Amino acid sequence: TLIEKRDASADWDVKEKISAKHATVYEEILNDMGRMITDSIEKNDGQSIPGMVRFFDDDLQEAISETYLDAGVTLGQEIVIQKRAASAELEAAILDEMDILRELTDLQESTVDKIEEVMAKGISEGKTTKELTEILIDSGVFSPMRALRIARTVCGAGSSRGQWVSGIMAGANAKRWLSAGDSNVRDSHARMNGELRPIHENYSNGARFPVDPLLSAAERVNCRCSQVFEIIEDLP
Repeated sequence: TLIEKRDASADWDVKEKISAKHATVYEEILNDMGRMITDSIEKNDGQSIPGMVRFFDDDLQEAISETYLDAGVTLGQEIVIQKRAASAELEAAILDEMDILRELTDLQESTVDKIEEVMAKGISEGKTTKELTEILIDSGVFSPMRALRIARTVCGAGSSRGQWVSGIMAGANAKRWLSAGDSNVRDSHARMNGELRPIHENYSNGARFPVDPLLSAAERVNCRCSQVFEIIEDLP
């Protein structure tokens, strides 16, 4: 059995630095989105919430792609077993169109749902237009903290994908799920700690890798899990 030599416990610090760097971009987009939506509410101009959120699709898709690439290449190039993945091939494999679109769709839907929830509650309570915009701003949907949370999730997915495709390129045939090992880990992920799978098969929770966009938000937001890669003879 060959096992990579990377210290997976150090991944989180690297991800935090990458997330903090990219969070400023998401914060700018959310600020612009917040101004457009609150101005529309105050003017009562009839624009739809989903339509205004989708107005920022190009900006968000570019931000997601850049975060994926930065995190995926940075963390992916740490994977060495028989060889190190070529950076150009790694970059191409990280920028999977379907994963980027899943991230974009999840972000759109969560943003629209939160705004409509806040608006419906305010209207039911008889709030004025000015009060509605204030409540919406205070809700946190456009806040720096949400921008950081978005950056962390996208960074986690990008880095995990980068490590996964790099593991494949490095010659691994197996992957092993590692939880962060503390009290903040989800019970479902704690139970998966040490779980071994063939590298092209999904883990027991349906994920290809930690923070997989295929998972629900409840299973991926703020996930700090990682994985290591191995070459195992006679792998079942």
